[in-house]
Amino acid sequence: LDVKKVLDHNEIGAKDANLVGAKAANYAEIYNLLEGKADYQIVRPGFAIPFAYYAAHIKETGIDLLITDTIEEIRATNDPVETEKLLAALRGKLLQTPIDPQLVADVKTKIETHYPTESIRFRSSTNSEDLANFSGAGLYTSTSFNPDKKGSSIEKAVRTVWASVWNRRAFDEREFYGINHETVFAAIQLNP
Repeated sequence: LDVKKVLDHNEIGAKDANLVGAKAANYAEIYNLLEGKADYQIVRPGFAIPFAYYAAHIKETGIDLLITDTIEEIRATNDPVETEKLLAALRGKLLQTPIDPQLVADVKTKIETHYPTESIRFRSSTNSEDLANFSGAGLYTSTSFNPDKKGSSIEKAVRTVWASVWNRRAFDEREFYGINHETVFAAIQLNP
């Protein structure tokens, strides 16, 4: 959780799942293995936002305490309707809380360097998906940033993916499999 640098795919690989999650690490591994091996680009270069940014964000904003309280209240009430309300409030807090402006600037620089006119996909790469015994497929939300689309922003895209850690289906699956919610961190895989 101490690597706070937006990482190009050529800087990471499968061994770095502990920094950026299995999805981003494996995407980078495939990119690195195939780079220059064909007359056309099979996997386009991208980059990843490590777990450290999410971890710092929830701690610096006090959202980590809200997470703890939300989990305790969900378990105490054990009511599906109340669970959805509590998770929606937590997602809402994540969607409204400003993120580190330096992160936004760094991501903007990467996009402008590699793909200045293309839509960029922001995909979850948590430490609780794409695992050997837990796929997590479909639990989290992906979104896009399009520099030409009104209302599209890097900050909104990052917050959307981070907030999806608290989707109801993600919470329920982790609860069923006994995954500690408070140790789930979100990295983000970015590519066109």
